[in-house]
Amino acid sequence: MMPRGRRLPRAAFPALLRAKRLSSPHFGVSVASAPRGGCAVVIPKKAVPHSVDRHLLKRRVLSVLKKWYAPHMALVVYAKNGSSTLPFRIIQSELEALLGKLTV
Repeated sequence: MMPRGRRLPRAAFPALLRAKRLSSPHFGVSVASAPRGGCAVVIPKKAVPHSVDRHLLKRRVLSVLKKWYAPHMALVVYAKNGSSTLPFRIIQSELEALLGKLTV
C-alpha cells in the first residue's frame, strides 16, 4: 500500500482538468503538474460492483504506482469494466505501458 503522504488529496483533483490522458482496454490514466503531487485510483461501483474486488484492485494498482510517484506530479488511474478480473501481471504490464507513454 502507498503511504498516506503520497496519496493525492481531493483538493488536487481540479488540476486534472488540464491533464494529459491515455487509456487502454481496462484503465485510463491522467497526469498533470501539481504543487503537491500524489497518486490516486478511482474505481466506480458500476465497473466493479463488489467492495472486496474494488479494494483488491486498488491495492494492486497502487503497488504498481509506487515507482511512478513524483512530488510534483498528480497521477490518477481510472478503472474500467473487466479490470477486477485481471491477474496482477496483466494489470502491471498494462499500467506500465500507459505510464511509460506519459510525460509531464
